[in-house]
Amino acid sequence: MEKKGGVWKILLIIGIVIFSLLLCYFSVVLYFYLTKTNDISSKLSLFNLFSDEQVGEMYQKASYEIKNGDTYYGVNVNENGYLLTVAHNVDEDEGFLAYSKNGAVFNGKLVFLDDNYNLAVIKLYDLQDSEKVLSLPYVRLGGLSFLSSSYISLGKTADEEISTAKNVDYTYQAISLTTQHDGIDVVDSIYTNAIMFESENNSYGLFDKRGNLVGLTYAYADTSKGREYFAIPVDLFDNTLNKIVSLNGERLENSLVDNLHGYDMFEFEQYLSYPISVSSSNTQIFYDGVWQVVDENVYSYYASGLDGFYLTENFSYGETLISEGSMIQSVTYQNISYQITVRLDLVDLLYQINAGETLSITYTNMQTGEQTETQILV
Repeated sequence: MEKKGGVWKILLIIGIVIFSLLLCYFSVVLYFYLTKTNDISSKLSLFNLFSDEQVGEMYQKASYEIKNGDTYYGVNVNENGYLLTVAHNVDEDEGFLAYSKNGAVFNGKLVFLDDNYNLAVIKLYDLQDSEKVLSLPYVRLGGLSFLSSSYISLGKTADEEISTAKNVDYTYQAISLTTQHDGIDVVDSIYTNAIMFESENNSYGLFDKRGNLVGLTYAYADTSKGREYFAIPVDLFDNTLNKIVSLNGERLENSLVDNLHGYDMFEFEQYLSYPISVSSSNTQIFYDGVWQVVDENVYSYYASGLDGFYLTENFSYGETLISEGSMIQSVTYQNISYQITVRLDLVDLLYQINAGETLSITYTNMQTGEQTETQILV
């Protein structure tokens, strides 16, 4: 009898411990639901037994229809109202109005636009009182994860707003969008960091089920399997977003990035897909609005399988000048050397650097073959 009583005591203690842990857990969950009402990410990371439809409805509270010349969509990524959207939709000459799902309307101001990311940020303001501090539902930025295989696509039409995204994965090739110039197909824009997925709705955004925006849709292709969407990953944008928010409504500018003109070797491959061949040794590609003759040294570099960023114009900052026709191969920042494979490798680093810091750029002059390392103090 004593042994049996001892077992019951142990089971009772275990039960009390489990009950206490569950009570603590649900207390934390209840705290976030009652006090952090706008933090969708915290809610879903703590407790998520919701269906895709229910999670999608949460995300809709952070999604806005933007009127700016055309109509497009943005997702709020900060409680004070910062909409992340696709840059090529934005008309800088027009004003901004943002409409929430519940009917609220806000003024908007463009505080960031970068064609390298193809991302823009619009700061929201109260219609009557621009000084009012906004408190709005928001999501955080995330990426694809081996911990999750379930993703949600939000769509534009009322009857197809929420859909489970399928076959979600990174594409390991450059994707180019084309346009017509003098009746000829030419490259309009190139993306080397796309996420591809399938969805039954007219998607504008891809989300995971843990409260994160994963990507913004910028293009689609109709295939024999159905419609495939291409999204801009946003997980590497966190650092830049923090800088934008810290400026409290002022526009984030970066003269280092503004002085960067050229293409990486993956982009170069896309330009070569739409050339004009003048002769066997003279090929022109349509770049930056004009036809340009391909430098034979660049073509040889590309053909050898090497990576880097080729400058089509001088890169200058302060007393530093890297001449056009040079290939940037690596950047050293905070004692770490980064090889430059695609454009965003370089752009991300240039946005990371703060005033008073230095970085070193290693590049090769494609005419002379001379390799140089130069240091820049910001």
